[in-house]
Amino acid sequence: MDNSMLSPLATIVTLIVAIIMLIMALVGHHSVLAFFALILILLQLFKVYVNYKKNFTHEDDRDHIE
Repeated sequence: MDNSMLSPLATIVTLIVAIIMLIMALVGHHSVLAFFALILILLQLFKVYVNYKKNFTHEDDRDHIE
């Protein structure tokens, strides 16, 4: 597995863990853990948004060069 696959894989695993943690916290009425899980989910989604936006902008620049 090359390094280009590690970051998306880590993001997916982190999102899955955060969602499971959120569900467990809400079922167990642990508001602090639920808040932490929500923050973790939002940070990961923001990271995905920034990475995809950067990649699409970079691909558009390559199309204009050729």
